[in-house]
Amino acid sequence: LTGDVPTLIGSLTRLEMLGIYENDFSASIPTEIGYLTSLQNAFLDSAGLEGTLPTEIGNLQSIEEFQVYGNLLTGALPTELGLTPLRKIRFYGNFFSGSIPEEIGLMSNLDAIYLDDNALTGTIPGNLSTCPMLADIRMYNNQLTGTLPDLSMLDNLALFYMDHNFLTGSIPQSLFNSSSSGLTDVQLQMNKFDGSMPDLLENAILLKTLNLANNNLEGTIPKNIGTAKALKKLLLYGNSFDGTVPDELAFCSELESLGLHDNRFTGTISGLIGSLSKLQNLTLSDNGFTGTIPTLFKNLDILQQLSLEGNLLTGDVYPEMCEIGINTFTVDCDIECDCCSGCSEMDLLIDELGRYGVDESP
Repeated sequence: LTGDVPTLIGSLTRLEMLGIYENDFSASIPTEIGYLTSLQNAFLDSAGLEGTLPTEIGNLQSIEEFQVYGNLLTGALPTELGLTPLRKIRFYGNFFSGSIPEEIGLMSNLDAIYLDDNALTGTIPGNLSTCPMLADIRMYNNQLTGTLPDLSMLDNLALFYMDHNFLTGSIPQSLFNSSSSGLTDVQLQMNKFDGSMPDLLENAILLKTLNLANNNLEGTIPKNIGTAKALKKLLLYGNSFDGTVPDELAFCSELESLGLHDNRFTGTISGLIGSLSKLQNLTLSDNGFTGTIPTLFKNLDILQQLSLEGNLLTGDVYPEMCEIGINTFTVDCDIECDCCSGCSEMDLLIDELGRYGVDESP
């Protein structure tokens, strides 16, 4: 369908579901939509809609789900959203700007909010924690600033996606201190967080994805990382983590991707990583690891990617590792490897070695 969305839609006062998705209207949402007081579900996604969200949306006293994702909508999110009984807000993939209204904290029925892929600015409302049903928060790919609020009161929180913003400060321990054990996915990559990595307490037993990559984090990986036994993806690359990688990682037996490259880790690579039989991607490059490649790595028989270059490793690659059939296998060029897909020249300057505390004195 093309053209305008007819204003006569406002006369359908008994309408409970409105579906005009996947069209090419090139028109705005008529303000008359506010007359649809019986409307429960509105599916307006990917419909070529433009303009702003009408403030009359606050009159929809029966609305539960309102989808406008994948349109060309602009302007600020109306504060009147807080007057509705909405359960799900799916506004992603538009051009909304301005701050996220604090009034969202008044929405006691809200269980999912998708504001990702917009141009929102300002801080994350601190009163999100007053939405007791909230389980799914997605605000990634915006221009949000400030710190993460305390969300420890959200007992149902499972999915938390705040990556690709400009968030700062430390990652609050309270995020993992909720009385709920349902937190499964935390994605905070590509921000400006600093400080140390929070401890993963017993409440994180269902955590499957923890992505803290490309921030300004430092310190060591907490030894109680092993309590996250359901963890499948641990991505910490592009930070300034240091120290040794704890042996307790071996307790994360479901790990499929372990990304530790581009940090300041030192010491030998724990051979216990070789016990992670489900590991498919292991990136340890550009650190300060020393010693040899652990012999137990030959047990990683479904490994698809292994990057070890940019370290201070010695010795050669064991022939048994070449039998695994790793698709992408990279080491430094001074390590002999018959099956590697590439190598990097190891030509570190003294100041680069000093990054890892390596003593170059004779």
